[in-house]
Amino acid sequence: MNRILSLDLARGFTVLFIPAIHTGMLYSRLSVHHTALGQLLIAIAEGPGGQLLMLLMGVSFTLKPHHSTRSVLIKSVGLLAAGYGLNILKFVVPYSIGLLPDEVLGELEVIGEEAMVKQLTGMGDILHFAGLTLLVLHGLYWCKRFQWGALAGALGVMVFSPFVWDLHSDVPALNYMLGLAGGGPPSVFFPLFPWLVYPLVGLGVGYYFRQNQRDTALLCGMIGTLLVISGLLGTYYFPAENPAGFYRTRVPDTIWHLGIVLQVFCGWYLVAAHIKDNHFFHLLTYSSRNITLIYMIQWIMICWMLPVMGFRKMDVTLSAFVMVVMTVNTYLLTYCLQLIKQRYESK
Repeated sequence: MNRILSLDLARGFTVLFIPAIHTGMLYSRLSVHHTALGQLLIAIAEGPGGQLLMLLMGVSFTLKPHHSTRSVLIKSVGLLAAGYGLNILKFVVPYSIGLLPDEVLGELEVIGEEAMVKQLTGMGDILHFAGLTLLVLHGLYWCKRFQWGALAGALGVMVFSPFVWDLHSDVPALNYMLGLAGGGPPSVFFPLFPWLVYPLVGLGVGYYFRQNQRDTALLCGMIGTLLVISGLLGTYYFPAENPAGFYRTRVPDTIWHLGIVLQVFCGWYLVAAHIKDNHFFHLLTYSSRNITLIYMIQWIMICWMLPVMGFRKMDVTLSAFVMVVMTVNTYLLTYCLQLIKQRYESK
């Protein structure tokens, strides 16, 4: 599949801020979240953020002409393995050698010394979500008029998500799967319900995008504006408490989040269409192409540096400096690992 610049820019822009966002989550005082820097990072993380990455996952799925069941299964298993491997490297290993602060364990609500490793390893993250979502997308993709099935599925997920949250079973394996489907933080950060909304909508958008990029992008922008207005009106007239916030959104919140994502999708198409190629575009494209590696490196580095940096102890000035350092280090390590990989493959 030939890469599409607008998709790389949209994905890469979010990836570029991932190290800074997670640095702020773990290192910055809670008061920093209310500063201009904190609000900017929250807007990027919770506006387009992960939702945009998942919508682009659905769009990209339709742009590849052929998906064999074998290749999808291999990629799905690979993402799940990466998710559990990342949990081990960022939580279990530092915990085992005494580098994970007690405050972090308390924040993660890990209970019981014997079950500690199991709980840390099994936490559901965006890589687990992506691995399971691939299977859903593949199942829908082979249906006739899959674009309508995907959009209908997104509507169903949006509406019925609250009814599958926090379901439990006495069977451990089933209980764990129910957690991945409808659990909440800190055990599961990206449950299938309601996050499946975004890749399913992406599957539908991708069907039309591969036929006419310009018209589809502009239509997404218009629909996105209507969704933002509708969603915000819904949250105003039907307010409801939601402790999980960004990670488990109710119908009105999901609607305006989806609206923002569609607007940003349109915005990056216009940027790619009207601005000449430049070095910043190259950086974003590189970020898009190496999203999984960047994501894993920054999390491991941030968690391993907790004993040095401290958990939520930095003011805004120090936070900004460390965010830059973590971002630069993440990209340097990514580049070095890519060089090692290329040399290994050449031999």
